[in-house]
Amino acid sequence: MQAGLAGAVVTTFLLAKPVLVRYFPRISNAERVTSDMLGGKTWLKGFVTRVGDSDNFRLYHTPGFGWKWFRRIPADQANLVGETIHIRMAGMYRRARAFAGRDPQTGAKEGLAWLKKRIEGKFVHCQLFERDHYGRIIAAVHLKPRFVPCFLFTGTNVAAETSLSLKMLRAGLATVYEQQGAVYGHYGLSQFKMAEKEAQRHKRGIWKNGINIETPAQFKRRVRDTQVTDRESVSPAPSTDDTIRRS
Repeated sequence: MQAGLAGAVVTTFLLAKPVLVRYFPRISNAERVTSDMLGGKTWLKGFVTRVGDSDNFRLYHTPGFGWKWFRRIPADQANLVGETIHIRMAGMYRRARAFAGRDPQTGAKEGLAWLKKRIEGKFVHCQLFERDHYGRIIAAVHLKPRFVPCFLFTGTNVAAETSLSLKMLRAGLATVYEQQGAVYGHYGLSQFKMAEKEAQRHKRGIWKNGINIETPAQFKRRVRDTQVTDRESVSPAPSTDDTIRRS
């Protein structure tokens, strides 16, 4: 009986794989994402192979079905080169990591740990919106729903409950991204601000000591200004010969 079952599984695999490859093609990397797939028109399901920072990760696209059963996801990072889509989460601004020799902002390490715990090595659903200047795909990222696909509830409270960006804002581990080119998907800026205000009201995460905090952009600007000041303060004095020639 066991031999018969094993034979049935092998037969199913051999018959199904060519069909899945043909009718559910896999998008290997961000360069394969075409412009007509952006603007919120396309949803991709995928497996998170690595979290790079607390606002971006690598997605191995897994169309169709059978993944981890009879369709393999490479486990070795060497086999994933050029085979994952670099995703940046829409609408939120992560805390700045260690930068130019300075310590990371408060909440940076916690935000990275939070994201790793929730999505690394797991399946997520991504609604694609734009390509940023680094070539990453800006997407509304949703945790795998229990019963039905996220796209059936696009823009509703049901989908909002699975939105990773909104969850991170409510946890007080990020701020709303409001710079040029910000993308909020179908929720709009107002819902992102509501999530941030909820974290502020309950003093969660980075808001535990109040709402007057340094933004990541302000942090980076301050570090750069400090670097310039440091360079100017150690500039060598003109040599004696130079002083004589100028006089």
